[in-house]
Amino acid sequence: MIQDILVFLIVIATLGYVAYSFAISLKKKKEGDACGGCSGCSLSEKCSSLTVDKINIK
Repeated sequence: MIQDILVFLIVIATLGYVAYSFAISLKKKKEGDACGGCSGCSLSEKCSSLTVDKINIK
């Protein structure tokens, strides 16, 4: 009985964390920050200079 309750609580906690992470990732995309920051990105210096005109979309 106790094992069932603990497993249920772990599953609920995991689902809650997944939902929270998903909501945070959506919020960052709405703010225009797709990956969470540029501190570790090798393209961080070039990112601000890119415009829609410079990107070739086929």
